[in-house]
Amino acid sequence: MKEFEAAAFAAEPGVPTGPVKTTYGYHVIKVYAKIPAGTRSFEEVKPKLLAEQREQVQRDAFEGLISDLRKQATVRVLYKPRALPSRPPRGSDPLQGC
Repeated sequence: MKEFEAAAFAAEPGVPTGPVKTTYGYHVIKVYAKIPAGTRSFEEVKPKLLAEQREQVQRDAFEGLISDLRKQATVRVLYKPRALPSRPPRGSDPLQGC
């Protein structure tokens, strides 16, 4: 979709551009802002990285705890459920008394 990319990068912010024809059809593009490419320093991204790492460690610990509890659990079925009737018996209309 080089046509789309070329039109998007050539567009002025806030001005609709198009129609632009691509293999997927026709498009109208509106660029809201252009931010120069670049890299961020480690100090800028450090808080986000630490938060993501903390969340991952918590998720792993929780999943491990659940896994251990499932291994220790014993499940016994103490009753056999009776089959429910396919339709209510005649004369047992719950809305009759309303």
